[in-house]
Amino acid sequence: MEEHLEVNEKPIYCVKKRDNAYIPKEVEVTFDLARLKFVMSSGEIQLKFSEIENPSYLFFTYLQDELVIEEIQSFRKRIGHGRILLETLLDLVKIYNIKVDEYNKNASCNHFKHITKISGTMREGGGITHEELKTFYHKCGFLKNNRLLKEIT
Repeated sequence: MEEHLEVNEKPIYCVKKRDNAYIPKEVEVTFDLARLKFVMSSGEIQLKFSEIENPSYLFFTYLQDELVIEEIQSFRKRIGHGRILLETLLDLVKIYNIKVDEYNKNASCNHFKHITKISGTMREGGGITHEELKTFYHKCGFLKNNRLLKEIT
């Protein structure tokens, strides 16, 4: 269930999903929609699963037609939080591309481009190997020619 909320006068994208824990738990994923600008920008998607534990997150930057995943950090491994973060990232790309279409319809110049690809670097760490990362990104549809790459159509 996707929602657009206002928190402290900021538009917030919020979605609730279930993770793959032994006892599945509802998690809340949020993103500050004000960060989706038409020029080079960055953002952070947060996934909260507990009031007392650190949230999982995905940091990204984008410029023109490419979004770059800078880092995914999950404090609970192998229960679907990374997949949920990537799914949310795809939702945000759709929202961004719709905003671009709306802007370009009314602009006489300075047309902006859709985000057409997502890339990044696979960084090992936290007990996750490079091969496990490749498997994870492949299962999520973000691996092409052994690189973190997803083309958006």
